[in-house]
Amino acid sequence: FATVLGTLWDTPKDAAEFAAALAKRPALHCERQGDAVAVVAGVPAAQARTVARAYVRVLRQAPLKAH
Repeated sequence: FATVLGTLWDTPKDAAEFAAALAKRPALHCERQGDAVAVVAGVPAAQARTVARAYVRVLRQAPLKAH
């Protein structure tokens, strides 16, 4: 099974802190851009990187942001 988690944070700093915490987990691949973070688990690293990068681009384009 593959799992993808996409998150949007209040600030880029919050996103960076979340991504840094996940970097300590070798089974997860994390990509961050600005306030968006995508996390992928359950697939080989090369595929996880591709999926995470694509997903974080989608998150950055998401029109829904509650502030």
